Amino acid sequence: YIADWSNIIIQHGEVDFRDKRRDQTHGRIWKLKAKDRDLKSTVDYTSMQISQLLENLKSDDRYIIDMSKRELIDRGAESVEAELLRFLAKDQHDYTKLQALWLRRGLNLPDSQLLLDVLSSEDYHVRAAALRVASQQYSKDPGIIKIFKVFIRDKAAIVRLEAVNGLRSLKSKEAVEVALEALDSEVDK
Repeated sequence: YIADWSNIIIQHGEVDFRDKRRDQTHGRIWKLKAKDRDLKSTVDYTSMQISQLLENLKSDDRYIIDMSKRELIDRGAESVEAELLRFLAKDQHDYTKLQALWLRRGLNLPDSQLLLDVLSSEDYHVRAAALRVASQQYSKDPGIIKIFKVFIRDKAAIVRLEAVNGLRSLKSKEAVEVALEALDSEVDK
């Protein structure tokens, strides 16, 4: 959707905002749609079962994933955690595990083993995202620097960048020394 309003006065500060010529009631809303494609139907995520919402984490559609995680977080850790553990016990792809890791972050349910599983992914995008979660949720854990020591030497520059960003939050001399190790790797273009 695109929203706009109709006003004869250009929105600069030269004319008082209480000027009667300013139109406060007329506007336009456009609904855009791709040619030859139907609009998506509206889904009520609040009426879905927890298991359905968790299955949505496997979707290719980012909106479905985000709305499902939002609903799961709104329901709270007490009602979601047991079902989430059953969901994760099944064989999952790295991206689905990453979605579950982000969900656990939103529910404030740290899971060190899940973090380590996601960090072992072959996909550097997944590793980088997991490092961001690590820096947000585990920055008070004294052992977190060991993880950053490993990933500061990752072959993917974006992973090294996330490691440097995570080390920044530790605010220690050792963290600075580890972050400087990123300079030993070749810099991406």
